[in-house]
Amino acid sequence: MKFIRAELHNHSTESDGALSVEKNFGVLALTDHNTTSGHAKAYDAIRRAGYALALLPGVEITTFFGHILALGLVQMPDITTLDPRAPEPF
Repeated sequence: MKFIRAELHNHSTESDGALSVEKNFGVLALTDHNTTSGHAKAYDAIRRAGYALALLPGVEITTFFGHILALGLVQMPDITTLDPRAPEPF
């Protein structure tokens, strides 16, 4: 088994964070609040700097039921019919 350092809950300046990709991680999930607008910027910054860092796109979705950390999303889903007991349709 190979150990990979990963940080899976991060916010950038696209929501309420001040994320810098200059960390010692192999995998970084970008999970801004209710937006995926920072993904392209993060991919570009990683590429330009030559970091050996894999970016896992995601989003932290705010609902009336609380927050859902959704990894692997590249765009915001329609959450108007969300069932908090079964969010799988994302």
